[in-house]
Amino acid sequence: MVPLQSVAFLELTRVIDAPRQLLWHSISTAEGLSTWHADQVTGSLEKRHFRVAWPSLNAQMELVVESVDVEQNKLVFRAGQSLVGLSLVENSVRLIHEGLDETDDLGGFRSSWSLALSLLDHAVTRHPTKPRQVHWFFERAQTTPELVHFYFSNALGLRAWLGHSAADIASVGSKVRLELPNGTRLTGRVLCHEEGRDLAVSWDELDGAALVLRTLPASGGERSLSISLSSYGKDVDPAQLKQLGKCLNRLGETLRGRGSS
Repeated sequence: MVPLQSVAFLELTRVIDAPRQLLWHSISTAEGLSTWHADQVTGSLEKRHFRVAWPSLNAQMELVVESVDVEQNKLVFRAGQSLVGLSLVENSVRLIHEGLDETDDLGGFRSSWSLALSLLDHAVTRHPTKPRQVHWFFERAQTTPELVHFYFSNALGLRAWLGHSAADIASVGSKVRLELPNGTRLTGRVLCHEEGRDLAVSWDELDGAALVLRTLPASGGERSLSISLSSYGKDVDPAQLKQLGKCLNRLGETLRGRGSS
C-alpha cells in the first residue's frame, strides 16, 4: 500500500470461517462487494475500477484499484485521498483505512467498517453465493450517539420503539429475542455491537436476514437514525417492512421529544 501523509488510520481484522476462494470473491468482485459493502456495485479488477452506490441514501463513490495481488489475496482501493486495503490473512480478513485526519470521526469510521465486516461474515457463512437486497428507513433527531445506542441496545430503550426484550443486546455471538409491537418475533444472534455506536443482528424468522441499526452525523447538529434490513435470495413481506418503518418513526419522535439530553 502506498503510504499517505495522514495522522490517523484504522486497522480491523475479522476472523471468518469460510473458504478462502469465497472470501476473495467477496472482496474483489462487484457481485461479492454488493453482499456486504454497498447496495449496488459495478466494475471489476480487470477494469481497475468499481462504482459503489447506496441509492436509498442518494450516495455513490468511485473506487480505483490502486494495486492487486491475486496470488497473495491482497488489494487496495483508492477513493479520493483515502486508501482502503483488504487482504486475507490465514482465516481472517484484514482491513486498513489510510488517509484519515485527526478531525475525522474515527469512531464512526471504525463502527462503519466493523458493521461492514460483520455483514461480510454473515453473507459468506450464512448465505454463500446468494444476492443481497437492502431496505432502508430513516429518521433525524437532535441527539447524541450514546443516547441512540441506549435505545438500540438496552431492553428498556428497545421497549420504547422496537419491541419487548427480556435482556439487553449483549456482545457479538450472543442470542437476541425480541417481540415487535405487531407480535412479530425476532430471534437471532448479535453480528456486531459497537459500544456507543451501532449494532447488527441476524433475524432467523426472515431466513437469516440482517438488521442493522445505525446513527450518523447530519446537518444542523442532528443525527441520522437508520434501520437497514438485508435479505438474501428472498423477498421480505411489505407489511413487515412497513412495521419497521413505523418503529423507527416512533424512535425519532421519542428522541425529538427528549432533545440531546
